[in-house]
Amino acid sequence: MKTMSFARGVIFLLCLCSTQSARLWAQTAPAAAAAPAVDFARLADPGIAAALGLSVEQAGQMRQLLEQRQAALTAATDEAGRAAAVQQSDAAFRSLLTEDQQRLFVALFSEKQLRFNFRAQKWPEVLDWVAREADLSLVMETPPPGVFSYSDSKDYSTTAAIDLLNGWLLTKGFTLVRRERMLMCLDLKSGLPEGAIPRISPTELATRGRFEFVTVLFPLENRLPETVVTEVQPLLGTYGKVKALPQTSQLMVSDTVANLRLIETVVGRIPASAAAASGPPELIVYPVTHANPEQAATVLKQIVSGTVVVDAKARQISVNAVPFEQAKARTILQQLETNQGPDMQPVLKLYPAAVADPDQFLATVKLIAPDGQFRIDSGSGRLVVWATAADQQKVSDSLQQLLAEQPQGGLRSVVNYPLQHVEPTAILTILASLTPTARVSLNSAGRGVVVFGTANEQQSVRDLIEQLDSQAGNVLANRTLQVYPVPALQSTQAVSLLATTVPRAQVVADPTGERLLVMAAAAEHEQVSLLLQALQAQPAEKQFRIHPVEGLDVTSTAQLLAVQVPKATVTVDAVNRRLLVTAIESEQQRVQSLLQELQLPEGERERKLQSHQLPQGLTAAVAVATLTPLAPRATLTPDEAGRRLLVNAAPRDHQLVDEVLQQLAPQAVAPAVQLQVYPLKGSTPAAVLQVLQPLVDATVQVTADAGGRQLFVRATAEKQAEIAKMLQQITEGLAGPGRETRTYFVGAPNADEAQEALLAMYPDARLFIDADRKLLIATATPEQHVTIQKITDELKGKGLEGAVAVPQIYELKHAGAVDVQTLLQSLYTRFDGIRITGNDRTGRLVVVAKEDQHVEIRGLIEQLDQAPAAAEPRELAVFRLGMMDGLAAQQALQSVLSAAVTVTPDRIGRQLFISAPAAEMPAVREQVQQMLGQSGGTGGNSLDTRSYWLRPYEADEAQEVLERLYPDAVFVTDTSQEVLVATATAEQHQTVERVVQQMMVRKTPAVTAEPRTYRLRNSDGSSLSIALQSLFNRTDNVRISVDEQARALIAVARPEQHAVIAKLVSELEPPAAAEPRQVEMYALPGMNGDTAEQVVRDVLQSLDPAALISWERATQQLVISTTAAGQAAVKGVMERLQQSDPKEMDVIPLRVLSAEAAQNAIESLYGDSYVRTGDYPTIQADEDSQQLLLRGTRKQLQDIRLLLQKMGEPAVVSESGGAAAGAAVGGGGSGVRVIPVTGDVDGAVRRIQDLWPRIRRNPLRVLQPGGSGGG
Repeated sequence: MKTMSFARGVIFLLCLCSTQSARLWAQTAPAAAAAPAVDFARLADPGIAAALGLSVEQAGQMRQLLEQRQAALTAATDEAGRAAAVQQSDAAFRSLLTEDQQRLFVALFSEKQLRFNFRAQKWPEVLDWVAREADLSLVMETPPPGVFSYSDSKDYSTTAAIDLLNGWLLTKGFTLVRRERMLMCLDLKSGLPEGAIPRISPTELATRGRFEFVTVLFPLENRLPETVVTEVQPLLGTYGKVKALPQTSQLMVSDTVANLRLIETVVGRIPASAAAASGPPELIVYPVTHANPEQAATVLKQIVSGTVVVDAKARQISVNAVPFEQAKARTILQQLETNQGPDMQPVLKLYPAAVADPDQFLATVKLIAPDGQFRIDSGSGRLVVWATAADQQKVSDSLQQLLAEQPQGGLRSVVNYPLQHVEPTAILTILASLTPTARVSLNSAGRGVVVFGTANEQQSVRDLIEQLDSQAGNVLANRTLQVYPVPALQSTQAVSLLATTVPRAQVVADPTGERLLVMAAAAEHEQVSLLLQALQAQPAEKQFRIHPVEGLDVTSTAQLLAVQVPKATVTVDAVNRRLLVTAIESEQQRVQSLLQELQLPEGERERKLQSHQLPQGLTAAVAVATLTPLAPRATLTPDEAGRRLLVNAAPRDHQLVDEVLQQLAPQAVAPAVQLQVYPLKGSTPAAVLQVLQPLVDATVQVTADAGGRQLFVRATAEKQAEIAKMLQQITEGLAGPGRETRTYFVGAPNADEAQEALLAMYPDARLFIDADRKLLIATATPEQHVTIQKITDELKGKGLEGAVAVPQIYELKHAGAVDVQTLLQSLYTRFDGIRITGNDRTGRLVVVAKEDQHVEIRGLIEQLDQAPAAAEPRELAVFRLGMMDGLAAQQALQSVLSAAVTVTPDRIGRQLFISAPAAEMPAVREQVQQMLGQSGGTGGNSLDTRSYWLRPYEADEAQEVLERLYPDAVFVTDTSQEVLVATATAEQHQTVERVVQQMMVRKTPAVTAEPRTYRLRNSDGSSLSIALQSLFNRTDNVRISVDEQARALIAVARPEQHAVIAKLVSELEPPAAAEPRQVEMYALPGMNGDTAEQVVRDVLQSLDPAALISWERATQQLVISTTAAGQAAVKGVMERLQQSDPKEMDVIPLRVLSAEAAQNAIESLYGDSYVRTGDYPTIQADEDSQQLLLRGTRKQLQDIRLLLQKMGEPAVVSESGGAAAGAAVGGGGSGVRVIPVTGDVDGAVRRIQDLWPRIRRNPLRVLQPGGSGGG
């Protein structure tokens, strides 16, 4: 058993080390470093440049400095030259950045640097580690599902590391949010939680990660809130929110930082509104004395932009608009009010007016009628005029003259102009600027343009088209076709550039992409030639592409590409096994060709899991260390218990593993290694190990236990003999004759001091103390016992009398027993040896302590168990405030009243509640009445509280009536609505009493309510009860209840009400059904009975609501009583329920494989795809009993058993032979375990039988095979 414990401890240490190696580690700067080194080359990263807020000029200068830095580093021939170039460029970068930008840049890279190296790590462990490294506290209710695998050689700051994790967590519906010192992992299934997202200023966006959720308030700066929200809405992410705050002129947006940076840019480009700049909207009500309000409102709605509401009865017009529009409304209404006669009243008219210059036209009309209001509707081409009849006549006459100067009086027409040589799209731009009021559209079918405008506009368009078409015809006559050779990588870019730069030229790329066919004039050919030369001279643009990597190590491939294609930027996506490459087209093709060369043959990509037996004498660690460099693409999992190596690799790698294992097999069997335990007597482990050092070599392992009492030696038999001989010589010299064991009483805590002092005097003596630290047990020579006796007598001070703890019961009369217990336990420590138990129900305290301690405790209990002082009686008075404010009265009274008086104002009821001691109440009443200006005594205004009895459910009616009659009085009813409690004056109480008397006599007692029962056959009692309660009012006093067991409806009502209820029940309840009912029983093996019962009840709800359904848990059967049609429906449901494949449970004992190794193999068999679908089987490994606990479908359990059989597990049999195999093991296979043991079998059996009763209560029977040398 000792052998097993030691081996298990070693395996646990190895597993712990392997787990730690797969985690994320951080590389931090040394503590002695004065300041972090800043690499200004990082400014080339667009994300960092955006975070610093570089201007356009700074970005241009930064690019020039980066190019100069690269050129200087390339030209440098030694390290000194490179260092000088870096120092010179850093100085230039510092001068380029402002002080704030420099501080922010240093802060971005002065954080602790982290490096990712994850292999199938669970999310809670990943997030907990990152939170610790970032000095944050992790808050997480629901962890993200699945595992996280990512490896990268790049160092990340804590902010960048959290942002990288956020980018992946968003795909799983989770996010990390930093708030103060918390790192919160939030589940986004229901969106962003209110109040959890931190709110920052726009300037702090640069310090946050791109995928981090924050809330920012953007100032609108005279922009219309509705316009800004409309522009921002399409930019929001999946979980983004936007809300306008018009009162504060702000926009509140919650989203990721990347989206918020884009939103900030878009909001800044929205132009300010003139109406918004004039101020926020305001509501003004204009009275109308002389003019017609409805007609005036019609005019305002046509001219003023805002909300206009007319009140014809009150002769008022309400306008809600900005100050700019309010000024226009005020001017119009003043004119309406100034004109008194009907002829002077302004009217609204519309005139057709299609003009080219609306501003000049309005200025001309304003000269004709200065008092009128005018506006041109550009959409309909009409003039809106608000003026008097005389001014309207002037405007009409003037318009006729103005429009008469134009052909056809300014009327518009539609004309189609065909184009022969001019490109239709090119002429649209010219026509839009030449005739802005005309409408121009393309006629793609007839290659022309369609113009809708006046005669003058049509003439202008016609002249322009004729001129342009003739010029284009002359140009086409001089066109020639030329061929230009271009690199294949630039053909697409060249076509796009020439289409915008030389629009008249026709450019076509041939299918190979190496030539351009250009049809153009001579001058245009010169432009094309110059542009192509410039295009070929400039470097090609970089492109971003994703290259999948199958069958290769992603990290190694990225390192190879960094050497072969140094100018390309390669980012590793280990989770999806992809390479993200940013490079020019030639470099992209180079990357693609390298990946194709590195790609394995099709046969070597298929990987499968196999088990390889380890040769005798070869350890799994040595095999893994040897095979890892030979087969780097293979996944090696050692199984020490089964002496196997689990390999997941291609067939060629499996063949290589077999060959290497055969070569590593030792030619001769090494001598057996044994474990021996040697007791240490009279010496320390350090001294013994120093003496044994010459005998310890690579084949010997020596370990001392924690107490220094035993020495564990693992070595061959020959070495064991030498070590045993050496230890015998050491112990014989140290062990003296005549050692005795004696017990000394010292008393707590003196036993600890005695043991410490005596061990310093006699290191060879064995000294122990008991659990209570009162007794000292010593094993020493007689001479040493004499000194020990003297020292213990001096330390204990006195004998046992008075030092023994005795129990005593204390009766408590006033104080709580648990409270006193808590107080006493806080006064004494565990070294005082006092035990206290309290019981509040009996009021007793049981204390176990010494006599002197009881004296102290008794005094404390007497002080605590004092009778409380008698409370002085208090009185409550209510005062009516009248017109005085309650808070003002409270402040005035608190300054003159004592601290024992409580003043509470009731501002709604305008009352003052004062609570004071009975002795002080007269003086308080007098002071309050003086302040309120009232006379002493209880006059007619004093309040009194009385109760009145009414019939059931009538108190509420009285309360409603009396509250309207006396709003200053207080009326309250009880739950039964039979008692009315009123707080009012004496005069009001007289009225209340008369109202109650009238209500009591208004109904004759002859008609009383009586209960009746209505039987229900098919109707639902709850639904019928709700229908009846909605049928009667509360004042009808109808009470209805439902008896579900008896299927009856009980109603308490008057006879006429019972008639209504009976009629409704008879209509809802059909006559008794003639169809007989059937009783059937359905067995439900392996199914949830409650779920099946609910499903059947839902099915029968429409067929037979009166069906009886009962689930018998003892027999696992469902009993149903219903009609034949209902039974047929139930049978169909049962057949569908039993067709499902429910999950089953199984327990598999293991003999060769370890439970953890088997669990890892099974999980690798299914992979991560089952985690997302929910079909993943449940696997639990029990290392103590060497069993696998499984829950899955029958197919999954069969696959797992087949896998364990192939891995060499003899205890696993097929499902059909499971019972026979269990019987063969003995007793169904319960409690039997086979443990391979090497070395001394008899010694191991003796140690197991000796140690088992100390750690387990159940009996243990150890069987060993025949013979004396087996293991």
